[in-house]
Amino acid sequence: MNTPKTIPLNGDKTYSQEVVGESKYQDVFEAICGKKRTEESVRIYVDALIIPEPNNPYDPNAYKVTVKGKTVGYLPRQFAKILHDLYIKYNLPNDLTLSTKAMIKGGWERDGIKGHYGIWLDMPVGIDLENQLTNKPNNTQLPQNSKNNTRKKRSLLSTILIVIIITCSICIISSLCITIISPSSTKTSQPVTIIPASPKPTKITNTPKPTNTTEPTSTARIPGIPGIMPADVTLNLKQRKFTCTNVKEVQAEGFGTWYLWTCDRDERPVMNMHVEIMSRTISDVDTIEATIIQYYEPNNEIAASFLGYMATFAFIDNSDLQQSTKTWVEQTLPTIQKDCVEKTINGIYFKLCGPPTAHWIEIGNMD
Repeated sequence: MNTPKTIPLNGDKTYSQEVVGESKYQDVFEAICGKKRTEESVRIYVDALIIPEPNNPYDPNAYKVTVKGKTVGYLPRQFAKILHDLYIKYNLPNDLTLSTKAMIKGGWERDGIKGHYGIWLDMPVGIDLENQLTNKPNNTQLPQNSKNNTRKKRSLLSTILIVIIITCSICIISSLCITIISPSSTKTSQPVTIIPASPKPTKITNTPKPTNTTEPTSTARIPGIPGIMPADVTLNLKQRKFTCTNVKEVQAEGFGTWYLWTCDRDERPVMNMHVEIMSRTISDVDTIEATIIQYYEPNNEIAASFLGYMATFAFIDNSDLQQSTKTWVEQTLPTIQKDCVEKTINGIYFKLCGPPTAHWIEIGNMD
């Protein structure tokens, strides 16, 4: 069977998939939306294409987003990696494009200040995305006389599936649990117990301690994440059943040469966890990006447990800041639907984003 050149995708009408890099294409948005700005934000709905760029010099997994034949941005690196893996899994050609509805909003102007345009896609996620990529129907029409028996079978299968997923989720979260060890590798007098259990990373390498601060404060950003090395992240994750790659040297626009480590833990059909560690030097960490994809009935506690754990790497030598940062993630994550929340804690930049099926966090920065 020949694969079509374009596959239409349909999400749940929440327009929750963010497009990044759109700041470079504000003139394109202006042409699409009309150059006359008002005090109110524009909100228009358009057709968008998602086009693979396997020859992109900065990221071979890149997917650009176009509207009316003009580039308006790219899929975020985390989602692009998921989509790239699906292309490989189902042997989809590199010239296969995807079409979907998109929402453009922003573009106001007040007192001479121009508002930024942004674009969000109506993308399916999880098994819905796989089904639509492979043209599998989500609903099959049955003869009338078989519907009752089928409903019973579906009900039984759904019950079994829910039990399996709950059990798997408990096992996954339990496997992340660890008694907190101080940087000197001696147990604290009172091990910390957190419900739901969410561990804190232990110090693996002998790197300098950052200045201790007992309470988180919003201050000016500092570059990178002081006090940790890539091995602090990768070795802790390997202890929690993640598979990590060796370092890769990457050329990034605006940053020159930088170094990338990735760690993954695939727990399908329940979830998939992906971590990227990036740095300008091979011995430091500038930023960490972590994503959790939940394929069935996303659970905020599970997402907050993983992303809260990842956030504590920023303060690996300071248990007070670790706990405060983890609490911020747990309290903030349930409030996010499709936007992002940014915060600077003790000089370290954090960005926490949705949607519930694909929460992710960015820690530190390469500015």
